[in-house]
Amino acid sequence: MASTTNVLIFGATGRQGGALVRLLQDNADYNVFAATRNPESASAKKLAAAGNVTCVKANMAEPDSLAPALRESGAQLVFFMTDFWTQKGNSKEMGRKETQDGKNVVDAIKLAVEAGQAVEYVVYASVGDAAEAAENVVHFHSKAHVERYMEEQLGSLAGQGGAFNGYAVVRPAFFIENCDEAATGNPLTKGQLVGFLKPGQKLKHSCSEDTARAAKIFFENQTKYHRTIMEAPIGEWTGLEITQALSEASGVAHKFKKLPVPRFVMRMLMPDIVFMLVWFEKQGYSGDVAAFRQFLKDEGGYEAYDAQRWFAECKRQWRLPKVETFPSGRAREEEAAPSVHVEE
Repeated sequence: MASTTNVLIFGATGRQGGALVRLLQDNADYNVFAATRNPESASAKKLAAAGNVTCVKANMAEPDSLAPALRESGAQLVFFMTDFWTQKGNSKEMGRKETQDGKNVVDAIKLAVEAGQAVEYVVYASVGDAAEAAENVVHFHSKAHVERYMEEQLGSLAGQGGAFNGYAVVRPAFFIENCDEAATGNPLTKGQLVGFLKPGQKLKHSCSEDTARAAKIFFENQTKYHRTIMEAPIGEWTGLEITQALSEASGVAHKFKKLPVPRFVMRMLMPDIVFMLVWFEKQGYSGDVAAFRQFLKDEGGYEAYDAQRWFAECKRQWRLPKVETFPSGRAREEEAAPSVHVEE
């Protein structure tokens, strides 16, 4: 890479893109550009105010907006993800729209490379086992379609004498951030953690911070990881184990509660969620936790998060009954580890 490298990040005001912004914005090797639909929005202005972040206008659903964003940013590196849940329509329609958003970004990058722009590398954040999940889990396969399209359009462009060195895909498992998801009616509540599965059901998890670290490693080892598709789980935990981690990180005893919405109701409202949960119970993510943790350590010198450290260092607060920060680390260390209870 050049001494200072321009990186264009889609989804910069969200979970995954935001984690990459935080990782890179204090690094003198990077100039960070955030792709946003409205650079004048409150969230975009807040992002820019944090320093070393320039917002550029781009909307993945509007192809004509993407080429100007690549030119304005002088992007050498691009990170993008696609979002099924912000689309409109039934599951199939939402999946088609999500895939098209991804294809639009890939097409814009291909045109930029062919026009001689200095795009070097692309990282796409997909989902664990994107192509291997049950066929009815639409929001996995919609991302697998983007992965395949990247290979078709970008795979052979690397090593052709220009700046472009390729692409990589990082595949996060179930985000531990879903423990605090106000948008789905599940804000983190003091004394309680709500989960989708039975309390003893194991499930592999990821976190945005470690997904962002993987993207940075790919950016800095471009030819080595060209065409890499990497599963990215950091741990395999039950709901009870995550609840215990939250209790220990916060110093407050929490009980685990399974989401009190019957499956048949969820299936009417959110069928793709139910199909995903059934797949979790029958099969689940295949990613190798130890291998991904070792990758982060060997290639980036990073110690991947575990659940307790993530709550203590990244989450640090409850949303309900009011926004409240966890007690200090010293205060927690002086107390015995709180126990965990299950609420039926």
